[in-house]
Amino acid sequence: MQHTFSANKLQLTAINSHQEKSIRRTFANLIENIDDVKLQSFLAALKTLTGDNVTDVQLSTVSKINE
Repeated sequence: MQHTFSANKLQLTAINSHQEKSIRRTFANLIENIDDVKLQSFLAALKTLTGDNVTDVQLSTVSKINE
């Protein structure tokens, strides 16, 4: 069986000083090879732009399986 990359989705849970409840942000159609360095850079940029503190990160990868 051969696995073919289809999609990556990143879901973040964050808090900020403007809201009492946590916020969920979803980013779809991400590149295939996401490593820790790329993810940390993205989270740092997001914090700079929004002021959010990320409390949870979930990365979902979808692959198609061919025989």
